[in-house]
Formats: sequence, structure tokens, C-alpha cells
Amino acid sequence: MGDFNAAAWSNQVAGFADALDLVPPPFYPATWPVELGPLGLPIDNMFTRGAALIRTIGPTPEAFGSNHLGLLATVALF
Repeated sequence: MGDFNAAAWSNQVAGFADALDLVPPPFYPATWPVELGPLGLPIDNMFTRGAALIRTIGPTPEAFGSNHLGLLATVALF
């Protein structure tokens, strides 16, 4: 996990993920700004590698005082 505040397809995040052979989630849920809900941008990221795989991912139900939502995921270990 990382707080890049950038979409996974940005040069910075994509380069980081490629360099470390990270696997992206099945889709990128919108997390910012909170007011736009599912129409917002997916600026929070979660990646795995090795024997871990993100099975489900979604935004937290509340922002808990932040201007963007967190992420909740189910990760499978193989």
C-alpha cells in the first residue's frame, strides 16, 4: 500500500509498480474527492506481489474526516 495521491496509471505509480513487479487490483475504486463518490478519481492504490492476490477491493463507507476514502480489500494468499 502507498499514499501516492495519484492514479495507478500515472507515470509515477505505474513506474513504481513496474519496477517492483507489483500486481494491481481487479479494478480501481474512486476515492477522491469524497463528494463525487463513484464518479471521483482512484488516487489511493493497493498492489500485491508474490503469493498474494487482491480478490475484492472497494472504498471505505466513510471518509473519517479525510477528503478521500480509504480502501478495503480481501487478499488471497497462495
